[in-house]
Amino acid sequence: MSKVLEFSELLMTKFCHDIASSIGAINNGIEFLKEGNDEEIKSKALGIIHTNGAEAAAKLIFFRYIYGVVKSEGQVDINELKMLVKDFFNGSKIVVNWHNYDSEHGVTQVTGRGGKLLLNMIFLAASTLIAGGNINIDLSHGEHSKRMLVTAAGEKLKVTDDIKVIIQNKELMDVKLGNVQIHLTAKVAASLNVVLGCEYDDSKLVLDAMFS
Repeated sequence: MSKVLEFSELLMTKFCHDIASSIGAINNGIEFLKEGNDEEIKSKALGIIHTNGAEAAAKLIFFRYIYGVVKSEGQVDINELKMLVKDFFNGSKIVVNWHNYDSEHGVTQVTGRGGKLLLNMIFLAASTLIAGGNINIDLSHGEHSKRMLVTAAGEKLKVTDDIKVIIQNKELMDVKLGNVQIHLTAKVAASLNVVLGCEYDDSKLVLDAMFS
């Protein structure tokens, strides 16, 4: 099988898995509406549809950015990316904190592909917070480069062996459903000629990207 085809199939499978719960909940809400004319049931059903409809829409927009085609020219405002992240994690056990995205020495804009890398780093960091926690995003720039630090911290942090091998040790390994997101993040970084750094201990994971 073509490696490209295999990669795209695994990525699509992951996307469908991640979006399925929201779509399923919307369907359940619709089924509740069909059960009768009870106003309480109708109210609960509409609440389910509204909440999960908003969640599904936020997921679709976020996934389109990290998996789809992004504009190759021009800049993306950090506030736009911040809103995508806010909507995506709304209602979850993960709290996202942004630093230096609007300060004099911070970063207010990145390229489309730079934004794609940042969102993939955030999504990958979130996957290690199996019981929730915090993600801190630090953006800064020097005279000729920009730096993006994404730190995940939580009580039950789980850094898989695949993250260690692919991101930290820069070694290749077979692509599978459990590590396709890690491979994608590394590939986006490579497309920008960025060396993606990775450090971790029992309580936190730090992803570090420096680019021009």
